[in-house]
Amino acid sequence: MVSAPRFSILLPTHNRPDVIGYAIQSVLRQSEPDFELLVVGDGAVAGTEDVVRSFDDARIRWFGFPKAPAFGYANRNLALTEARGRFVAHMSDDDLMLPDHLELMGGAFADPAVQWAYAQALWVSADGIAGPDLTNLSHADERDYFLRQNNTISAGVFVYRNGAFGGTPPWQESLPEAGDWEMMKQLLVRHGTAGMARLGEPTLLHFKAKWKDGRDSRFPLLRAWLDIADRAAWWPGELRAPLQPDQPPQARYAQRLAEPGSAQRLRRAAADVTARVALDRLVPRVVAETEAQQVAALRTLLEAADADRSVLRTQWEAAQTHQSAREAGLRGEVERLGRQVQALRGSTSWRLTGPLRALGQLLRGRKP
Repeated sequence: MVSAPRFSILLPTHNRPDVIGYAIQSVLRQSEPDFELLVVGDGAVAGTEDVVRSFDDARIRWFGFPKAPAFGYANRNLALTEARGRFVAHMSDDDLMLPDHLELMGGAFADPAVQWAYAQALWVSADGIAGPDLTNLSHADERDYFLRQNNTISAGVFVYRNGAFGGTPPWQESLPEAGDWEMMKQLLVRHGTAGMARLGEPTLLHFKAKWKDGRDSRFPLLRAWLDIADRAAWWPGELRAPLQPDQPPQARYAQRLAEPGSAQRLRRAAADVTARVALDRLVPRVVAETEAQQVAALRTLLEAADADRSVLRTQWEAAQTHQSAREAGLRGEVERLGRQVQALRGSTSWRLTGPLRALGQLLRGRKP
């Protein structure tokens, strides 16, 4: 075993001899081979040590401790006193690392200012459906939520420099639970965002703990993903693992991780579902905006039509006025001419020329 490995991986276990083998195998398949795996038996049930020792690999170190209070944080601190790696990573006994997890996490520390880093985890339901955690502590609102209200980062995607805690034990042994959350909060407060790095892609599969009831690990985001997956025909097969009766989801996903290109396919699927959900949320806004634009265009057309109709009405009224004036003028002319005729017929000349008009009519009535 290398005397000073790049990574020390802390893997505490208590009562998961059924799946810890899958977890260890995922560590041994890492593309980054420079690590030591510290398996901390916290009052581990019978059979656990046998599974651990079945792996013939000098990088694995077994610590068989009596059960410590609560989640056994005291035993974790004891094991970490022997950690020799430059970086400390964490692993749950029921999780699976993607094959390049350590390699990618190590790259996050290229900047010497970075004291701790985290990546995305794919949270897996009891029935084998996976959805990505999208936490981004670079955003002030998410960081405030994380510090004040709730942890949304799996311990398995959390890595820190050995010594980032300034010599104090990383795990607060007096806490009954959520010790990993307290560790990350301490580092965030101690080193600020400048000392933090984030990998925006999944590097680990995080499964429902045995002590948690329900399908969704009591994680609201996974609950939301499950609601979508149960209804969406487009949900990718890479994030859905049909299980045989009594088969743990770790077994099915471990089979997939043994296949070449498995990590890339999982990441593409996670990116696809994230993009699709974003699109589904944006489409109603786009449709609403398009409808608003169409309504505005129709309103403009109607206003233009109203203006045209007003012009036509004005023109028609002007024509009607002109026609009425013309008709009134003609009527006046007819009346004037009528009066002239009446005056002519009443004149002395009309009476004197009466015989001549009668003779003319007589002559016009004869045929030639």
